Amino acid sequence: MAGAKFFVAFEKFAENILYTLVRHVPFFRAFVMRLERSYFIDFWPRLNQPYAFDSKCDYHTLRTFERRGPYHQVIKDPPELQREYPEAPLDELVADLFMRKPGQMVKSRNSLWYPCLATFHHYSVFSASDDDFESSKNYTHHAHLQSVYGITEETSTALRSMEGGRMKTSIVNGEDFLPYLKDCPGVRQKGKNGDNLTDQEKETYFAAGNDRINSSPMFMYPAVMYVRMHNNYAADLGKAHPDWDDERIFQESRNLLIACHFKHLIHEIRFNFGDAFSFVGMDEMKTAPAINGTGVYGAITYESKLAYIFHEAIPDTFTVNDETATWEKLYWAPQKVVGMGNVQDWYECLTRQQCGRLCLQNTPFILLKVHEMHLKLGRKLRMPPLNEYRRALDMAPYVSFDEVTANTEIAAKLEKHYGHVDNMEFYVGIYAEDPWPLKLGVLDYVGPVYGAILKATLSQLAFNSPFMHPNILKLMDPLPASMLEVYDNNYWFGRCGVPMDGRNAFFSDVYREQYLDKECLAKVARVSNGKAQDKLPKKQA
Repeated sequence: MAGAKFFVAFEKFAENILYTLVRHVPFFRAFVMRLERSYFIDFWPRLNQPYAFDSKCDYHTLRTFERRGPYHQVIKDPPELQREYPEAPLDELVADLFMRKPGQMVKSRNSLWYPCLATFHHYSVFSASDDDFESSKNYTHHAHLQSVYGITEETSTALRSMEGGRMKTSIVNGEDFLPYLKDCPGVRQKGKNGDNLTDQEKETYFAAGNDRINSSPMFMYPAVMYVRMHNNYAADLGKAHPDWDDERIFQESRNLLIACHFKHLIHEIRFNFGDAFSFVGMDEMKTAPAINGTGVYGAITYESKLAYIFHEAIPDTFTVNDETATWEKLYWAPQKVVGMGNVQDWYECLTRQQCGRLCLQNTPFILLKVHEMHLKLGRKLRMPPLNEYRRALDMAPYVSFDEVTANTEIAAKLEKHYGHVDNMEFYVGIYAEDPWPLKLGVLDYVGPVYGAILKATLSQLAFNSPFMHPNILKLMDPLPASMLEVYDNNYWFGRCGVPMDGRNAFFSDVYREQYLDKECLAKVARVSNGKAQDKLPKKQA
């Protein structure tokens, strides 16, 4: 443990040196900015211009950086190649391979907070039509936290209080919560029946940038945290700059929140996609051009868009304040959700309870249609079988289904539908692969191909993020926290009134109690930049 603590302290020391150099040495800052923004286009204001605002457009320093180019594919079948797919109808194929057996969720070591934050990121970056990928070829992928602020300026304006740079809130259970939809005219929200809300839904639903915010507590409570943190930053900046008006404080708070979100990608989300173990992430950076292409300047792959869903992570039940409710009971029922407990109660649930793993036979029945749609899209886009992706990624192709997974039941079903392992579709294969073995404390979530593609995409986003933008660095100077604290996810919990007491939000209690021995704990601390200082529970006498 002493060695692990020294490593963590050294890494923090090195990071502080890096940030100090970026802040105060113009040459070094210019070099880092060219490196950091290499996949981004210049937008107003120009990247290294003096810090000043000439128009309202200039406020959007970070929100309006766009990644060039359309969605593209890692590899694609040639037009003349005709593949044969399983004879079973899609709904039968999906039900046989993806549907979770009642009460038999395949559990991950992760807590529910991991898929909460990952899904929150999905709706902030992977913005395109789900049912027509052809139309998304000219779609620009914004990195602007649309889950919080919406995809249009009209939505963003409707969610603002127009006082002190704050977002609108309501009082629920005696504390700040998301605003009610009825108080945010013009904000669009979906309901149980799509866009047609009932009168009761219009009256009781909450509003946020993500139009599915009312569907699940796993959408709702990350949004609560982000809105609270925006308002915290607005209060900090307003106190530090009494001459700033509402518009300036709002836009600066938004920029800072976006930067913090992308920093979380580096230190929180990416480390769960395999055996990443360093802050630098050189393996991912080397892999990114091979997966994302060297000339696409950051466009997301179709494969990433298809794969980046987390329906398997949804548990059968949520337990809050010793009350257990099924997921179906809380689906599109936000008032039932808030009735089970306050924000701290729900954060306790989401940061302690195990989530499901991304694998076959682990999707709730009500969400199987999503897999049908994605399989259909994969065939439309002429995605090659999984083994072709393994070859493209310098991985050895499988020779039998038993190599894909140790689950003999699933292996038999795959053989029944596909006959030979070379025929197994990409979308089925990424869920069929057994996860990477536990290395350096990284959690068990996805298999090698799934992890390689998502890690490369997320790494490219993360290492082209705004977290060392000179404007952001200047914003942090007067804040009542160090730079590393501002970027720390657990610091956010504390600012939102939910102290974590050194507990890592992404580790479930089961993982902490049953799997973390001292050796593993040291490794986890090493990969998590010191934020995973979990203490093992004392053994009962």
